[in-house]
Amino acid sequence: MSQGRGRNVRSLILGLFGLVLLAGIAYFFVWLVGLAVTSGVGAAIVAASITALASVLSVTLSRRWELRKEIQQEHRQQKLPIYEEFMAFWFGRLSKGSESGGTVPEKEVEEFARRFHKKLILWGGDPVVKEYSQFLRLARSASSQGSADKAQQIALILGFEKVLLAVRADIGHANKGLAKGDLLSVFVTDIDKYITDSR
Repeated sequence: MSQGRGRNVRSLILGLFGLVLLAGIAYFFVWLVGLAVTSGVGAAIVAASITALASVLSVTLSRRWELRKEIQQEHRQQKLPIYEEFMAFWFGRLSKGSESGGTVPEKEVEEFARRFHKKLILWGGDPVVKEYSQFLRLARSASSQGSADKAQQIALILGFEKVLLAVRADIGHANKGLAKGDLLSVFVTDIDKYITDSR
């Protein structure tokens, strides 16, 4: 946490420094143009100034891009273990539930959720948080009625796939060419029946 805050503060300071530097360069450039026009010294000074300005701008923008990439990489390193934990839990529970023919024990889900939600709020990408939140709403709605009907079961399973797609996108996958049910078919053997029923 302290490292993340330190990087954010450093990023803010560098950004402010860059703005002040650009403002100073712009002022200097305007002053040089005015000098060249009034004294007739001319185009050589203006050309040299433009070259220097372009060079400084290039270095500043390049450094900002590198800093942004570093921050993205650090966020990615924090996200990966959280998403791996999510996958390990749900894949384990779903396979255990299908073997026993039962559902996932509610107590296990609650214990996992307590740990996972804090991490997700801190490090999860916005689309992942949104899809996961939608999935939770569907699950709570079904749970409040005692048992989910067929339409709710289909909505739940497809909502879970949306979470998986958002996780994949957040760690850099394009998800191109993946149709509805492609991810679910990895662990739900009769997914095509659900997809047909959802249409």
